[in-house]
Amino acid sequence: MPTTLDADRLKHEWNEIKAKVRERWNTLSDDDLTIHGGNVEQFVNRLHKTTGEDVSAIESYLTSLLYGSPAAVARYAVEAREVLGEKAAQATRILRRHPASSFGSALFVGLLVGIAVGLVVRER
Repeated sequence: MPTTLDADRLKHEWNEIKAKVRERWNTLSDDDLTIHGGNVEQFVNRLHKTTGEDVSAIESYLTSLLYGSPAAVARYAVEAREVLGEKAAQATRILRRHPASSFGSALFVGLLVGIAVGLVVRER
């Protein structure tokens, strides 16, 4: 059964959360806490065999460490915040490189939206 964890995120943040995993399951060896070859599914199965804990409970715990909650909503909120941050940084770079055309585009879009809203309100 494939893991439901975000493998890339787990590998990226593993060094930050490894101590908490060791704290929860203090009998784990260094090898138990290694994600060999980036294979998260194999890693979760090894934890299952070593700790006896259910795979879904292990995944839920790791997800809560990654996102602050085992709920999918928390995962999506974190990912959305990251994407929005990247897009805001990209927009800032564009504005800095092309301030005049950015202002012109924003003015044009604003006028179109204003006209559309005015027409809708006027019809009511």
